Amino acid sequence: MTNSDNWKMNEEKEPETKEELVYYSHPVCPFGQRVWIYLEEKKIKYDYVFIELTKERPQWYIDINPKKKVPAIKHDGKILYESYIVTQYLSEVFGDKNDPKPLVSHDAYTRAQERLWVDYCDKNLIGAYYGFLMNQDETKHEELSKKLDDTLTFIEENGLKDYKEGEDKYWFGDRFSIVDLAFAPFFQRFPVIEHYRGYTIPEKLTKIKSW
Repeated sequence: MTNSDNWKMNEEKEPETKEELVYYSHPVCPFGQRVWIYLEEKKIKYDYVFIELTKERPQWYIDINPKKKVPAIKHDGKILYESYIVTQYLSEVFGDKNDPKPLVSHDAYTRAQERLWVDYCDKNLIGAYYGFLMNQDETKHEELSKKLDDTLTFIEENGLKDYKEGEDKYWFGDRFSIVDLAFAPFFQRFPVIEHYRGYTIPEKLTKIKSW
């Protein structure tokens, strides 16, 4: 169940929508899932326009997002894309300003920390994960496995250094943040790399396993 009243399939002509917020994506896209999770968590009403990723994007969608990627949103006629930018925007527009546990912190230093770890996810974890998963050269698998180990260890020892196992639920304790949102779709995919590459998160990384 979602807060979207209609899932519209990709068509040659942009589908008609009724909500002031339109979300363009595909359910399996991890970047789109970042936005989707936030929309559902906040119970924001929106229209979901399904974008088929295995076909050439129609011109109407290229006009919305020249990068041809998902996700994108249209809010009150205004267009935005890139998952991090979109979720920040939604956080500001849909009420996080007065929320004691906002997606994006009200504190400047904590916001900087959030940006740092979202950036680490995008530039390090995603590359290490997919670099190993997609590589077909078995002679490189040990090296790629170690790279993923090292990436996760860095998160454990630096990003989660203050995380209290058995007590904290999220990266920043009891506040679901944009950092949790950034990492979540990719950690959900670890069963895939376990199936295809036999990789599991090292047992010593207990904070990551708890988080």
